[in-house]
Amino acid sequence: MSISHLYDGIQNKSSLFKKITQKYKIQPKNIAFIGDDINDVELLKKVGFSATPNDGISETKQISDYVCKNIGGHGAFRELADLILSSRKSKQC
Repeated sequence: MSISHLYDGIQNKSSLFKKITQKYKIQPKNIAFIGDDINDVELLKKVGFSATPNDGISETKQISDYVCKNIGGHGAFRELADLILSSRKSKQC
């Protein structure tokens, strides 16, 4: 899959957010993020497109741009990836 960096088990995800945006020279508005729990709320508010799995907590559902039909671990990330790719294709037409 050509993954160059993986940040796993991060509790304070916002602490890493600035480092990642600077390293890759990307604006928060150009980032999509999917989160399902209280430690994801701050990032869901900062990114350009936010999503939560269908089994995300109520706080993530209230603030997310998109609530997946699928639950976490059962296709929610794939659903979001397909949505983004589909959106990109329709803009190219």
